[in-house]
Amino acid sequence: MDELDGLLRGHVSVGTVVTTGPMSLPDRLADFHHDHPGIEITLTEDCSRCLADKLLSGKLDVAIIGLAGSLPAGLVADIITDRPLVALVPTAHALARHRSISLERLTDEPLITMPVGSGVRDALDVGFTAAGLRPRIAFEAGDPAALIRLAGRGMGIALLPAGEVENQQVEALKEITIMHPRMRARLALAWRENPSLGPAAAALVDHLRT
Repeated sequence: MDELDGLLRGHVSVGTVVTTGPMSLPDRLADFHHDHPGIEITLTEDCSRCLADKLLSGKLDVAIIGLAGSLPAGLVADIITDRPLVALVPTAHALARHRSISLERLTDEPLITMPVGSGVRDALDVGFTAAGLRPRIAFEAGDPAALIRLAGRGMGIALLPAGEVENQQVEALKEITIMHPRMRARLALAWRENPSLGPAAAALVDHLRT
């Protein structure tokens, strides 16, 4: 009866990074609300590190976060996407003739990427640190489309997960593989380990995982 009552009149707090990749979170939440109209849903956007902290503190029940390393203790997750970071350069750029480049080749270039705290930026910082290098960050933005537009106008080289140019249908940029080291950005659906989830939150997690 308690579980049924939780599904009839519950509340779920959801968090997400700015970009959610292939999962259309608004559609998934709308579907869940249709099946459980009595459950109140709140949605928050924040950086991945902040979202993970809010999950652990109980301020959020479930969140879509970016992962560059291991998942924080106390959380469990399903990986939504796992893509390498690539360099997006204008087709007229000198590096555009390469199919792959080393991270060292990018140290003198102005870089365009996601802000500190995002999964993409964490992956970038981990990669540069492992190579003993320091990135020259020229522009930061939470919207990949804005970063791609800046790169397309010649404002720098964008470092983003592979496939973003195809998603935005931009022809003025070339995607180049980054070698030595390879960097990967993962997007994950994360929540606290059971049994800390209430009935409504557990039902939403099951819905999103399905």
